[in-house]
Amino acid sequence: MRRLATLAFLAGAAALLAAVLWRSDEPEAHALHGHAAFAASYAAPDLAGDTVALADLRGEVVVVNLWATWCRPCVREMPSLQRLQDDLGDRGLRVLAVSVDRLPKARAAEEVGRFMEEIGVELEVLLDPEGRAERVFGSLGLPTTIVLDRDGALVYRRLGEGRWDVPPLRDRIVAALES
Repeated sequence: MRRLATLAFLAGAAALLAAVLWRSDEPEAHALHGHAAFAASYAAPDLAGDTVALADLRGEVVVVNLWATWCRPCVREMPSLQRLQDDLGDRGLRVLAVSVDRLPKARAAEEVGRFMEEIGVELEVLLDPEGRAERVFGSLGLPTTIVLDRDGALVYRRLGEGRWDVPPLRDRIVAALES
């Protein structure tokens, strides 16, 4: 009986690990269609200390990218998010790079801002050292990217690095902008 319980536990743990690590390049694999309420309450300070609230961004398609300076896949995908913002920003797209680096508040803006300068990315950065965004958006790892439609409803969520400025991910953003 004990052996059976151990095997069941190990099988469950393996399944959970596979689900967390699994990633597909197919956009539909992580598509979630849903509610705006969970995201509407999220707000965080930007590098200047001003609060940016998702509830105030209704009318725009918002890409929320959860990342950290130590996360290599996060850093690799940043230029594609910048190109996406540059290409589609005038059509109502807003990319928010939410840093979940666990830094003291007194140093966070300076350190994250300097890091963004070093990598040559000028995205709008929000600071979330408490990891509130990870809980709100159900992040299982970094990077996690959330796409909200103009009404603030979740239309897509992706765990893992993506090339946001080329199909199929760019197509998903364009579809949200056109709906």
